[in-house]
Amino acid sequence: MQSKINKIITLEDSSSYLVFDHAKYKNRSFLFVNRLTKSKKDLSEAFLIFEEKYLNDEIDVSLVEDEDILERLTHFFRKGLQKDLELEKNI
Repeated sequence: MQSKINKIITLEDSSSYLVFDHAKYKNRSFLFVNRLTKSKKDLSEAFLIFEEKYLNDEIDVSLVEDEDILERLTHFFRKGLQKDLELEKNI
């Protein structure tokens, strides 16, 4: 599987998202994303977590709404972002 981190994904509704991170949880694949503005040049305030599924050689993403999964993944992604910020600070 090819990494999607730092790549832009565009959904059928033409909304675009920048992928910040990827995680596997309970044999499922999740993406931590930020919705881009309509110009696709700027980040918005909308940070979301999508579940990524493979169906008939196509990739489908859906918004995670399960509170337990959201809580666990938010904690995981937050720890990753904190590490990245600490590395940047030390450079």
